[in-house]
Amino acid sequence: RQLEQSSVIPGTGGDIWRVLWEAARVYAETLVHPGTRYPETTAPCVLCQQALDGEAQQRFARFDEFVSSEATANLERADAAIGDFRRSFEGLQIATDGDMEVIAEVAELEPTLGQLLSELVARLQAARAGVVSSLEAALWTPLAAVEEARVADVAVLAQRLLDEANAMEAVAEEREETRRRLAELRTREWVAGHLPAINARIAWLSRRQHYQAAIAETDTSAITREGSRLAERWATQELADAFSAELDSLTSGQVRVALRRAGGARGVAHHRLELDGVQRRGIALADVVSEGEHRAIALAAFFAEVGAAGSSGVVADDPTSSLDHRFRRRIARRFVRIARDRQVIVFTHDIVFLHELSHEAVVQGVQLAARQLSREGDHAGISEDGLPWHAQRITERLTALTDDLPNLRVLHNNVRPEYEIEARRLYGRLRQAWERAVEEVLLNEAITRFSPAIQTQRLRRVVDVTEEDLTAVDAGMTKCSAWLEGHDQPATANEALPDPDEIDADIRALRTWVQSIRRRRGG
Repeated sequence: RQLEQSSVIPGTGGDIWRVLWEAARVYAETLVHPGTRYPETTAPCVLCQQALDGEAQQRFARFDEFVSSEATANLERADAAIGDFRRSFEGLQIATDGDMEVIAEVAELEPTLGQLLSELVARLQAARAGVVSSLEAALWTPLAAVEEARVADVAVLAQRLLDEANAMEAVAEEREETRRRLAELRTREWVAGHLPAINARIAWLSRRQHYQAAIAETDTSAITREGSRLAERWATQELADAFSAELDSLTSGQVRVALRRAGGARGVAHHRLELDGVQRRGIALADVVSEGEHRAIALAAFFAEVGAAGSSGVVADDPTSSLDHRFRRRIARRFVRIARDRQVIVFTHDIVFLHELSHEAVVQGVQLAARQLSREGDHAGISEDGLPWHAQRITERLTALTDDLPNLRVLHNNVRPEYEIEARRLYGRLRQAWERAVEEVLLNEAITRFSPAIQTQRLRRVVDVTEEDLTAVDAGMTKCSAWLEGHDQPATANEALPDPDEIDADIRALRTWVQSIRRRRGG
């Protein structure tokens, strides 16, 4: 580009100009000035055939320098290209180890084709070596002809191998399917041999799943949390106030206990009882209160919960156990008050408490339905209507004595030894009936064995007791005592036990005496 810029004629140093320069050089060195190197500046120019002046000679010297430097550069580039080409041939891999393994497999299947491919590889490798040698020597040596591979034969072999591979793959798939089917049949055979155990296991897993589902459905954690939350928000203070009121009513304020929340479990909110008004917390309630007071506290908590439980029925089992007489009447009064609005069932062995319940039922106008449970021989839980004998009033006792007479008559006519036992037992109960009549009718219940109080106001109706009344009581109880179990008769008496008719007359005598006093007093 510098040569072109310093020249008068455009294109100087370009490709067309180079052709012109090369033609002039060949013409000068061959025909005009043999044995000299072009350009010969002292001779006429071979193109314009004129002598060259000083400026023209300098121009030709620049042309020669440009062409010489360009030729050197071209030579270097050509040498570098030839070196790269040689190295690429030296690194050219005609066949890899894998290719040779494939050719060996082909030779096993088609020996002729395998031999041809092996020779082709050898010839290609020899051709590569010849090219590399020519490049190194800078002298080209003609290469031996390389026979073309039979591509069609290779294609046919490849297609045949592909078909065989597909067939073998199909056979392999069929074999795998057969193996899978065989494994399935063997599994079925094993299952058939263990079917009872498998069915039992399935049933067990099914039951376990049902149990787990039932356990999840009956998990009370959520109920406990919600119950605790609701109790904390709505019922805690109300329940605490109700407990305090119930406890004050039962103990007349002698026991001071506070009710505090204590978490919950299985859907039930729990509370803790603590002594109220003490300096130090954490004192165990059971270490301070008596057994009776502890029972009263428990009943107060029970009554408080009953008050908050709506209209559900109430069942109490021996509620006065370990309680003294101070609490019986208050507890009986509370149970009867609850019975105004709902059914109350009380199981008790305490005759005194039963008497208090009966008394409160009359006072509060609540119906009392009494049942008694007894045992006869090996049979337990025999239920009968009415109160037990010791809790019965005189009218009920007279009815019970009269009801025993038919069985007594049967024994009198058929089984004399048992009649004597039953007759003496009946006279013992008849004596107790006389005692109850004296307490209830003659003394107008001013003093009763089941009540700690003496009701002096009832003595106002006792002023009509006569000598005949006392004589009747003495006669009736004396006769009963004569035949009472445990009383031994004198050997000289040798008196026969009264028959059923006489016993009936003795029962009617007591009933007549009771009725006469009640008529006299207008009751």
